Amino acid sequence: MTFEMFKKMFEYILYSLPIWILILAVAIYVFRKAIAYTMRSFFDKQMEKNLETFKNSLLKDLELLKIVKDKAEQQKVEAYNKIISTYGDYITGVKQLKVTPDLKKFHYDTGVKLFFYASDETIRAYLNLREYIDSKTIHTKDDKEVVRLYSEVMLSMRKDFGHIDTKCNSEDFTKLFIKD
Repeated sequence: MTFEMFKKMFEYILYSLPIWILILAVAIYVFRKAIAYTMRSFFDKQMEKNLETFKNSLLKDLELLKIVKDKAEQQKVEAYNKIISTYGDYITGVKQLKVTPDLKKFHYDTGVKLFFYASDETIRAYLNLREYIDSKTIHTKDDKEVVRLYSEVMLSMRKDFGHIDTKCNSEDFTKLFIKD
């Protein structure tokens, strides 16, 4: 190899070097973009999968919560209906209210259900009624305090069923069935 040949080869490399650098830079740029796109696509798919799993989990939990809430609502309605039927005949004058072991058991069973399903206001109103009833052996239909306390329980139960801002009061409830 002669000096002239070496010089020409060196000049060729020297002049073509920017082109090779440019080609290499473009190749690196394209390679980086391809890797970034692939990684982003992978992470996007992974994120989508994770979000879908999370969404399904939330929907399942929400459905279970609805079922539990519906069952609790049913228990509350059941307890409220027992209160209404137990005291309804007395309030309307159909029968006397006597404190018996069965009534005491009813008070206990109903109190436990109310504790879990009713509002604090309803529990307190029911406890006031129960304490007053348990303080005597027999209550006649003329016992206005039982009627008043029962009306308080009914008003509180009304609020529990969604009538939070009700303008009605316990006297309004009493007027519904007392004709005196």
